[in-house]
Amino acid sequence: LNPLIGAKYGIDKRVYVGEIKYGVISKMLNRKLLFKPFAKYPSVERDLALVVDKKVTHGEIERSIKKLSDKSLVSVELFDIYEGGKLFEEGKKSMAYHLVFSLLDRSLTQEEVDENINKILQGLKKQGIELR
Repeated sequence: LNPLIGAKYGIDKRVYVGEIKYGVISKMLNRKLLFKPFAKYPSVERDLALVVDKKVTHGEIERSIKKLSDKSLVSVELFDIYEGGKLFEEGKKSMAYHLVFSLLDRSLTQEEVDENINKILQGLKKQGIELR
């Protein structure tokens, strides 16, 4: 927007104006709509702090956790990386993850979540990744 026109209306900041021609854009869009229903039942959240080699990436760990878990795992989020100090041996780092478990058709039991966590940890241990 021309600053002189903006000033006339009491606008003292830069304003950008544009026009979107939805008819043109809609022809380029994929019409397939995806819908994922909301869970009616409460989710269960767990945090895991893992000790890994410094060369291991977040993507590798995230893929492993998802592969090792069952269908109840809905979210894996890295929330902390710690390197240094004397908490673990040289060449290692700590990576902490927030996991969310949920099912659409029923509530999960603590035993089911514990079993899933144990399965994840056992699989990660085979890859040299330990629980902190």
